[in-house]
Amino acid sequence: PATGAGTLAVGLAETLAGLVLGYAVDRQAALSLDFCGSYCDMNSLLFQLSGADRLPMLGAWIQFLKEMYGISCGVHGGKTDACEPGFQAGMQKAASAMFPLLCGASGIGTIGQVEGCLTFSPLQLTLDAEMVRYLRRMLAGFEITPETLALEQIRKVGPEGNFISEPHTAASFRKEFWLSGLTECLSWDVYRSRPVRGMERLAEEKARDILTRPLEPVLDEHQLAEIDRITAHAEKTILAKS
Repeated sequence: PATGAGTLAVGLAETLAGLVLGYAVDRQAALSLDFCGSYCDMNSLLFQLSGADRLPMLGAWIQFLKEMYGISCGVHGGKTDACEPGFQAGMQKAASAMFPLLCGASGIGTIGQVEGCLTFSPLQLTLDAEMVRYLRRMLAGFEITPETLALEQIRKVGPEGNFISEPHTAASFRKEFWLSGLTECLSWDVYRSRPVRGMERLAEEKARDILTRPLEPVLDEHQLAEIDRITAHAEKTILAKS
């Protein structure tokens, strides 16, 4: 249906039908509710992952599951319908990630794709990773404690003073501030003097650097052994049941 309410109704019915089928096969199955509804683009008739009209639908889905079933869920956010990195991709990815998170989503799914998740881009992945760091810092907020209130520092500095040279600043800014190697806050003269400038160019340089480094193992030997043990146990249990 070309309405949010109708699309949600169809999506819920389809999802519940899948749950019924799954539990009919195995009552102990681990299943969950998921929904990836949207509208088609009226120019191309392609499925939209990041249209502005889809975002309220995602928020409604999150709220509905919480109020009706008492569960939380993630969404297919952080997406773009653009075919390459650029302003459209940045706008759509930021909005489709931030809005669901503010509505209570537990996650936003995978990142690094363009063209409606059909194409993977190392450059876009680098940009998306920075966006995720940005969102995490935004959602983290800040603490209010005697230390963070810094009343002694405020009295010490006094009117017309500054906090830049204070030890409290040196001890606090790495925990409080979002430090980025890709976004820029420069004067025009300094900006023009840089050999590489602009977030996309900086991200491209970073992506190329990462891709040229030797691959380092993500897990140590003990973690790999534990995964093998769990997998072997699961396979033995599943085969025994079948």
